[in-house]
Amino acid sequence: MFEQRRPRLRAAVLVVLLALGLVEVQSVVHTVRAQTRMRERVIRTLEAPVTASWPEIARVLQPGTPNAWRRGLEMMLERSSATEAELLDMEGRVLASHPGSAPVSHWPQPARLQSIVSGMILTWGPVSGQQTRLLTYAGFPSGGRAVVLRLAAPVPELVEDLKERRELLKGHGLVLVLLAIAAGLILMPQSPPSPTSTGVEAYAEALGRMRDLGQALSQAHRVERDRLTGAMRDLEAMARAGELTAGIAHEVRNGLGTILGYARLLEQPGHGPDVIEAARGIREECETQEAVVRAFMDFVRRETVQVAPSDVGRLLARVAAREQSRRSGAAVELRGGADLRWSGDEELLERAFENIVRNAREAAGERGRLVVEGGADSERLRVAVSDDGPGFPVGADVARPFVSLRPGGLGLGLPIAIKIVTLHGGSVRLGANPPRGARVEVDLPAPGADTSDATNVTNGDAGPVPATRAESRSKSASN
Repeated sequence: MFEQRRPRLRAAVLVVLLALGLVEVQSVVHTVRAQTRMRERVIRTLEAPVTASWPEIARVLQPGTPNAWRRGLEMMLERSSATEAELLDMEGRVLASHPGSAPVSHWPQPARLQSIVSGMILTWGPVSGQQTRLLTYAGFPSGGRAVVLRLAAPVPELVEDLKERRELLKGHGLVLVLLAIAAGLILMPQSPPSPTSTGVEAYAEALGRMRDLGQALSQAHRVERDRLTGAMRDLEAMARAGELTAGIAHEVRNGLGTILGYARLLEQPGHGPDVIEAARGIREECETQEAVVRAFMDFVRRETVQVAPSDVGRLLARVAAREQSRRSGAAVELRGGADLRWSGDEELLERAFENIVRNAREAAGERGRLVVEGGADSERLRVAVSDDGPGFPVGADVARPFVSLRPGGLGLGLPIAIKIVTLHGGSVRLGANPPRGARVEVDLPAPGADTSDATNVTNGDAGPVPATRAESRSKSASN
């Protein structure tokens, strides 16, 4: 009887292994298809603005002059999600770039290049280099010759999705290997065991374990699949909302420019005083709204960090002098910033500190006082801005966009600064400045340092910013 039941048990185990293998293969196919669909959606998002703007860009590039190239690149960046745009000749030499060259090295094969020049729009990537980019190529006539437009766009969501799916594929591959090994062991010829109940029970127990393992693996796959599907839907919704909002802001900005031009014409001599006064009011309101739209575009724009050695001391001095000359407010005192050098994107960092200092001066008021402290060691740069204003209200999330403590304020200054610091891998700490006021601390790591455990924004009591020995000597000399 045992000999009759043993083949049936082995067949049942093989059926279970086969079912698990089919589940794994189905999961692999689903993962590959989902990855392909997401990449195609991202590519369509990048290629659509090029297709829509083709005739206009072609007219702008037709003269073949550096000015025409620059205008064409600027126009293309405004209408797409790319962060770098370049024009190259047929040998791959850069003719013009804005705002700079892409941080990757890539050039199509001759056959593909000929297709691009013939009118096709082709996309490669993600291409790895100093930074990962998705590259879109299109050919245009310019100055009697063919040039190639290359748009480079960072796609962190796609790169992260590819990493996650590679890990899933590795897991599926390991499970398939284990299933194949188990099936091979089952199919190996074995000497018949003694017909005892112990052997039958062992087979039954092994069969139960395999069944439980298959159910657990299927459940884990369903949970992971649901999680990735939800994340992809959220990313798609946010991407659509961002594109729509940026397009609306762009159109509003164009309309404001037209209204502003007509208002300036009405301010010219020859019109009545009432007309001139009304035109002045229209112009001032348009300028205010244009500043609001510009601040919003700065907040939603995808920035590219160009790391280079910077004199942070001079940067802070420029910010303090510029803010004090533009508008009345609290006096700014610099401490420990002399000869303070660091590596980062100087233009972005200056914009971040400018927003922080401006907010602090407005909070401190006309008779207030503002202190900017700087310090650094071999691993981190720390800059603190302290004021004697009313401080941060308890429970107010001032780091969120459009949350302002000032009447009529837009609430984007601090979020823009936090965004820039986060792009550098740093963190921002908001706290009190005893006995009265607020303190904002910016902590920037050295380029290449591990910032995986860093928190972008924290609230709490701000502590002192340490100074190095060199900074202490500079302060003593200045006193």
